[in-house]
Amino acid sequence: MNWNIGNIESIFSISPRVKVFKLKLKNNPKKIIAGQYFDIRLTAENGFQAQRSYSISSSPKNLKFIEFTISKSPNGEVSEYLHNNLQIGDKIEVKGPLGNYFNWIPTNNDQIIFFAGGTGISPFMSMIRHKIETQNNSKFKLMFSSRTIKDILFFDELNKYTILDPSFDMKITLTREKSSLWKGLTGRFSINEIEKSLHNIDKNSVNYICGPTNFVEKISSIILDLGVNYDLIKTERFG
Repeated sequence: MNWNIGNIESIFSISPRVKVFKLKLKNNPKKIIAGQYFDIRLTAENGFQAQRSYSISSSPKNLKFIEFTISKSPNGEVSEYLHNNLQIGDKIEVKGPLGNYFNWIPTNNDQIIFFAGGTGISPFMSMIRHKIETQNNSKFKLMFSSRTIKDILFFDELNKYTILDPSFDMKITLTREKSSLWKGLTGRFSINEIEKSLHNIDKNSVNYICGPTNFVEKISSIILDLGVNYDLIKTERFG
């Protein structure tokens, strides 16, 4: 697969550490599947190159534009450059779509649980947006772990979807929030909370887990101990 050119159409912050980058592709792919990712490659004047992979968070229906939801990582060569230097109108190299494992292709009556940690919500936003746009009747349950209220990504949009679509439900927990304004769950998802989410959905549901390595390993271990079949678990991790 050849490298493509993405023109930066917009950049906007959605939390203190996270920005959404919208790109217009020079050459449109024939197809994008929700959950796929693109490689981004940066080349310095001296020829040094740095490359990272980022899931698309936009709906796969639009093949002309793609969006990446990117956290600024300490000492992250690519993410720091994107956050600090990239401007509207700039062009970057991208390659994709890639990945045929951590995907969702709409069929009727799917039952899926998403476990997201931080920007691990990115591929799930692509899947959820695709579900809403296609009015698919699959049952989605989102378990979303974030640090604080300010760090909850796409909060208003996700809340809207719970109202628009009765087959979409979510629970959010905050691991570092100290404000009394938050009335929801706090701390890491407990075994009891995860067990309740599993009881409310078919035992053959697919479990997608995405986030930092520690988050993915912890959730995977818990749901395996609760009896979820290994073949029904899909993971994607970073950091």
